[in-house]
Amino acid sequence: MFEADSEQKIRDLFKPGPVELRTLERWSDLTKGAKYPR
Repeated sequence: MFEADSEQKIRDLFKPGPVELRTLERWSDLTKGAKYPR
């Protein structure tokens, strides 16, 4: 719940364009991969 609220506030703050959003998703995937190696 709190995480979702924070994420929404961050999105509202930065309002990333398509390129930034793609980079953010990529970065998120990379961090998840680092945290949870397969």
